[in-house]
Amino acid sequence: MARRRNSIVRRREGSLHWHYDWMISGRRLRGSTGTSDKDRAIAIAIKIRQEAIDTVYGIAPQKPTEMTLRAARLRYWEEHAKHLGSWKAARSRLNQLERLLGSDTLLSDITQTSLKAFAHARIAEGAAPATANRALSTFRRLLRMAREDWNVAATSPRFGDVMMPEPPGRQVFLTYEEADRLIHTIIPHAQPIVRLALYTGLRRGNINQLRWEQVDLDAGRLTVTVKHHHREGKTHTVPLIPDAVELLKSLAPSMKERIGHVFKYGNVHVGCTCPTCQHRADLAGRPILDIKKSFNTARKKAGLSHIKFHDLRHTVASWLIQGGSPLNLVKDVLGHSDIRVTARYAHLETAAAANAMANALSLPRSPEK
Repeated sequence: MARRRNSIVRRREGSLHWHYDWMISGRRLRGSTGTSDKDRAIAIAIKIRQEAIDTVYGIAPQKPTEMTLRAARLRYWEEHAKHLGSWKAARSRLNQLERLLGSDTLLSDITQTSLKAFAHARIAEGAAPATANRALSTFRRLLRMAREDWNVAATSPRFGDVMMPEPPGRQVFLTYEEADRLIHTIIPHAQPIVRLALYTGLRRGNINQLRWEQVDLDAGRLTVTVKHHHREGKTHTVPLIPDAVELLKSLAPSMKERIGHVFKYGNVHVGCTCPTCQHRADLAGRPILDIKKSFNTARKKAGLSHIKFHDLRHTVASWLIQGGSPLNLVKDVLGHSDIRVTARYAHLETAAAANAMANALSLPRSPEK
């Protein structure tokens, strides 16, 4: 007797995304939902299935409905934004959009002119171009979700023509000595997180949310979902250097321990003596999802008040290039979708090449007579 399926989606071995697989009127329908979020995957699968059934039985697609910006903001918050690690920033951006574009504005009435007016209004309020652009990016995702998932009439303006020029991003690189000082200053349960960041160049969110299911120690790699222009992101495989493999093995020496989140409070293999790990039984075994407070304390004690966690990512790029790695390799390691993003480190590559040439091409001095 066939086993009854408990869900309309399932996760294939080796895949981070949920898939669907059905038979409808003798026709097999299968594919990926493109997301690792099960609730969202179910919603996407239901929509795909309903569209397929409607096609089989000749049912005309439902006409898109109208929706105000306020209603869209509330729905986008409930279904997507409040589940993000950056939910506070998302909430602020959504509030800004409703305040400046109007609660009763229909999504079908949004134009590039109104988007430009929003961007200039934010600049007039003192926001940086990057801040205005992040809000526009959030709105772009909202409009896409309204069109594709909610069957709502929503425009599709060219956001690229509205985005404002941004100044070059800050680049702060740690020396090996500074990185070592930071590691030995930060609280013990946060040390493995900082070490892995410096071994892989991963973003903070990917490290905080890292699960053992994403780690393959035998193959020496881990797979995460990274930022991308598609709403659900894309998977990115990161090679693990031997030091990173040993670090991860030390956190869970036995296979039975490699379940759930990688970084947890009270890990006996870390031996952290902080009050949280020693006296908070309610947190023992719970995931460490944020080390912002510990990181801020450590950077000040280490005399590195100017750095941010994201600078560890810049540092990895710097070390790779100084070690002779080309920009294409740095792009692959960091998971950049476009080499133009990696090109911000081109000046380091030029300097590294100049140093290599100086070492290789400097002629020996003629012996003195």
